[in-house]
Amino acid sequence: MSYIDYVKEKLLKPLGVNIDKVGVRLSDFANIEDLVKHYTYVVNRSYILDWNKQIRQLNIIQIPNDLPTWLYISFFGFSVHPAGLLRMSAGTLSIYLRMFLSNGSSILRPQSIAEMRKVVGNGLIP
Repeated sequence: MSYIDYVKEKLLKPLGVNIDKVGVRLSDFANIEDLVKHYTYVVNRSYILDWNKQIRQLNIIQIPNDLPTWLYISFFGFSVHPAGLLRMSAGTLSIYLRMFLSNGSSILRPQSIAEMRKVVGNGLIP
């Protein structure tokens, strides 16, 4: 079973999510207007330079003069999965996140949620 099929069948479908509106590639969607938009908070110019080095798809050329600020990150893709992005609408994302707030609901044990929330490395891992 592929990664995205597993996520859809074992995680999202039991939560009542419309699995036809979830995907990993932009080509999985006929309309990307409902997808969650990406923004990042930029404190200084070095952040943008580092991001451009590590994630070349960002290709941020124009650095805002009024830092700190929120910067819109246009849609881009990762070729490797499951390290890629799980794309969905804001409504679908809210259902997924409520599962975590409800200690796993029907798909994860509360112990699993507690383990995910545990801070590792004494908070020193960036």
